Amino acid sequence: MNRTIPVSTEVFAAIWAARKTGEETEDAILRRILQCANPIEAPNPTQEQARRSWLS
Repeated sequence: MNRTIPVSTEVFAAIWAARKTGEETEDAILRRILQCANPIEAPNPTQEQARRSWLS
């Protein structure tokens, strides 16, 4: 789910100034800066339980 937040030009520029190699979106940059888990690294508990039951 994407959300839109209004930011000033200065804030937008600061986000991109903080970019590291491989970060292609504002979301990727802010996830690193704000220390948010990458959605791929944080599986849904229901999915994890289903995977475990399949392997058992």
